[in-house]
Amino acid sequence: MFGDVPIIGKSEVNVDPKGRIFVPAYTKREKGETLVLCKDNDLDVYVIYSSKKIEEILETIDKKIENSKTDEERIRYKKERLEILKSIIKMANLDKQNRMLIGLEFKEYEKVLTIGNYDSLIIEPIK
Repeated sequence: MFGDVPIIGKSEVNVDPKGRIFVPAYTKREKGETLVLCKDNDLDVYVIYSSKKIEEILETIDKKIENSKTDEERIRYKKERLEILKSIIKMANLDKQNRMLIGLEFKEYEKVLTIGNYDSLIIEPIK
C-alpha cells in the first residue's frame, strides 16, 4: 500500500482535463486506496499521504494532547492538529487506472512533478 515501503522516485505526470493524475507505481499504490492531498504552506508544495498516515499523525497528536501537563502544551498540540486538518485539500480514492483526482486548481497545468518523500509524494506543478 501507499507509503508502507519508502517512496523513492521522481517523475513527471500529466494532469488530465478532469484534474486527475496517474499515481506512479513506485509509490506501491493500490486500486481503491484512499489518498489525501495536503498543502504544505511552509515549503509551498503539495503532498499526498495515505489516509492511514494522516490518521496515525492525528492519533499521535491526540495522545500528546491527552498527556499534556499544562494548558500551554495542550493548546500548542491542538493548534498543530488544526493546522494539519486545515492543510487537507482533498481525499480521493484511486480509480481503476490508479489515477487520483487532485482537483480543478491543477487543471491549468499540463504536468506535475512527483517526488517520492519516504512516506509521502510531493507534487509540484510544472509551469
